[in-house]
Amino acid sequence: MGAAYQGGEKSGMYVAGYVLTGSDDQEVERHAQELARWYAAGVRWTGRHGEGDRAADALN
Repeated sequence: MGAAYQGGEKSGMYVAGYVLTGSDDQEVERHAQELARWYAAGVRWTGRHGEGDRAADALN
């Protein structure tokens, strides 16, 4: 928590990865939406010039 990342060294660098499961397509979709809301609520991205942006903005 509170980790700061200064950018990746290559295009294949990951900040996070997830595996979604469910008993059917609808449950997997529901889990994906819950994950997106959870991630957006807890992650704050800032640009190279200090401009702040919430991950939630990327969902809109």
